Amino acid sequence: MAKKAYGTVVRIATSANGTYVTLTDIIDISLPSITKDSYEITNINTDLGIKKYNGGLVDTGELSFTTLGYVDENQIDSTNMQHTFESLLTNDTTIYVQYSTPDDNTYFQASGIVINVADTFAIDDVIKKEITIKLTSNITQIG
Repeated sequence: MAKKAYGTVVRIATSANGTYVTLTDIIDISLPSITKDSYEITNINTDLGIKKYNGGLVDTGELSFTTLGYVDENQIDSTNMQHTFESLLTNDTTIYVQYSTPDDNTYFQASGIVINVADTFAIDDVIKKEITIKLTSNITQIG
């Protein structure tokens, strides 16, 4: 049976042990896709025309989500999320993000930087914000 995405949670903080703010009204999310570089190590004299590779650096990917635009009232200053994320973007601030999948008490955590904040909307729809966080650390399971 297919698993519904309703109930997915994303939380952010500006320090690893800080107070995490739960983002509300998320309507779309793309979880990180982990990839690994490769580099060729073929020896033309001994590898009989078959390319050989070694693994390189791991890229933990990006966490992207679309929200209806506001951070939960539990945020200390109750400011608009656009201002918060734009500040994080322009100041190149490292943030800490936790996310879970629905119907699961398992959370994953990583640090990253905000690389995209965009307002999107159709003329007859509500304003939405698309946020992309480039992960800059290992993704660890915390629950």
